[in-house]
Amino acid sequence: VNIVCFGVGITEAIEIVRGELKRGDAKRIILLYANRYREDAFFRKELSEIQARTQSSSTDCIFRLAYLYSREDKNSMVDGELKGRVDTDLLKDVFDLPSSSGQIGKHREQ
Repeated sequence: VNIVCFGVGITEAIEIVRGELKRGDAKRIILLYANRYREDAFFRKELSEIQARTQSSSTDCIFRLAYLYSREDKNSMVDGELKGRVDTDLLKDVFDLPSSSGQIGKHREQ
């Protein structure tokens, strides 16, 4: 399951993630959460808790969270954070989608 949300759209995205985890039939859930600046990102604690629960549980589902900032200083990026805007290449990289040549994208984290 691939999810993209922007700003306050995270409120709906969190519920989708929780619902997918509860159903238990997804092998992988990736959430791309885009904002202008790091401080614009809501629900960081809740997202961290979801991530910690999925890493420590016996479920086979993998939950991965990627933060994307369009105006944050590139030198301040940490693990799991990306700099830029949502475009085709970024979506291919984050969601491991095939490129036009059939290759799987490589993550551009950091």
